[in-house]
Amino acid sequence: MAEEKEAPKKVSRKEFVKGAAAVASVGALASCAPAATPAPAPTCPPAPTCPPAEECAPCPTPWLPEKWDEEADVVVVGAGGAGVAAAWEAANAEADVLVLEKAQGCGGSSVLTGGAFTMADTPLQKEQGITDSVDLLTEDLMEHAIERTGGVPGDPDLLRALAEGSHDAYDWFVGLGVEMPSEVGFQGGHSVARRHSLIPTEVLTIVKEDATKKGAEFLLETPGKGLITDPEGRVIGVTAESEGKMISIKARRAVVLATGGFCLNGELLLNYYGPGLENCVIASATSNSGDGFLAAQKIGAGTRRMFIAGRPGSAKHPITLKAISVVRDGAIVVNTEGKRFGDESTESHNFPDMFQKAQPGGVGWQVYDKKIMSSHFGEGQQYEYAVEADTIEELAEKIGVSPANLRETVEKYNNDIDEYGYDTAFGRETLEKPPIGGELVTIDTPPFSAIETYPSLTGTNQGGLNNNAKGQAIDVYGKIIPGLYEAGEVAPVTGLAGCCYGQAYIFGRIAGKNAAAEESWA
Repeated sequence: MAEEKEAPKKVSRKEFVKGAAAVASVGALASCAPAATPAPAPTCPPAPTCPPAEECAPCPTPWLPEKWDEEADVVVVGAGGAGVAAAWEAANAEADVLVLEKAQGCGGSSVLTGGAFTMADTPLQKEQGITDSVDLLTEDLMEHAIERTGGVPGDPDLLRALAEGSHDAYDWFVGLGVEMPSEVGFQGGHSVARRHSLIPTEVLTIVKEDATKKGAEFLLETPGKGLITDPEGRVIGVTAESEGKMISIKARRAVVLATGGFCLNGELLLNYYGPGLENCVIASATSNSGDGFLAAQKIGAGTRRMFIAGRPGSAKHPITLKAISVVRDGAIVVNTEGKRFGDESTESHNFPDMFQKAQPGGVGWQVYDKKIMSSHFGEGQQYEYAVEADTIEELAEKIGVSPANLRETVEKYNNDIDEYGYDTAFGRETLEKPPIGGELVTIDTPPFSAIETYPSLTGTNQGGLNNNAKGQAIDVYGKIIPGLYEAGEVAPVTGLAGCCYGQAYIFGRIAGKNAAAEESWA
């Protein structure tokens, strides 16, 4: 009987490609390293030899740029509060630092804020007899996270890092020469007074100048365009535009993404929040177009807390673009029928949608009297685009709403305040969220005023990229993206009052310090 032959083994396409790739890889490496000497045998040919190292052709690296135009240990993209703080910390650690900024100057959203910086357990608080701690602030941050997300707790490590950083910020600023306030104020959502009011432009200037003295270099009008990664997914540099040309910048240790938010990117707002924000007032840094957010997503970066915070309404000055929100000092907001439709003190991600549904076109009016006007604009001052009248009925006619409805609305609001001390229609209790003071005031002192108003966003997105307590970027699978850090509005940690401004500097410092401590890949 003839001997049976073993049937040839079938090789799948996947196995074939895998084997071919291995052969190709071995072949590529063979041009740069001596081949192993085969076991001695009479029929073996002489072992091949490699040319001297200086004559050896470079190994193929298609993922690398043809050349690096610039390089540094740490490359920071964005020069707002988070970016300058990251640059300061990295330079303070004696790293070579390069900062890219697409605008003509530094600042971003950080210089447009009111300067309210939450700090915990500071000497100024102790002087005022305020008992506070990092633990207590962490608890407040956790409670706020649960409130805003409908029961989902925040990351305790992340929020504690923010609380600890808020404590350290006081001594850091004092050491740099930042002028500190004379007293501490309350803000909504906090158990105790923690608001340290700073001058945003002064803070940014001082931190940037000191970072420059420590060796950080700032390249203005140089927008980052993308992140460069190696085959394992490590971020090794960025692409940027300089004088109309694309350049490649090597980051030997890490990249810190501090590019601000995306609230001026209509497509992103539509994608994440849906329609209804077309008429929103957004007083924001013009650089907040989401460049860094999109660049990080292209390499797999994850997101968190993707919701938006809005206010009941603001006018936007046509020249300065500054939001005019007299509701802070007691104005009410009425729709085109002259009726209120919500609590004007609310800061809610639902309010823009509520506003859009309350009246055609999402337009309404802030209505206030002389005493509220003086409180908001200053004694004898008025908003130049306000409509003014001696009576409520006359005001209604000027703005095109029902005089009877507006009179009824104002009278009911005033009666509620006089009789109950709060608004019975929508539950408005104070001019800001408790525990801030600020009792409601009646609208009864002529002249009466109205400002055309729209639903408004806070000017900063409340959600963004996901990072951890060290500032490291986290991908969509919950894994760390090596070589990439995120700080500031591109990766907001919380929306709690007073923390939006502070978290930029706090996490900028965290990211810069840890980025500088990375091992160089090059």
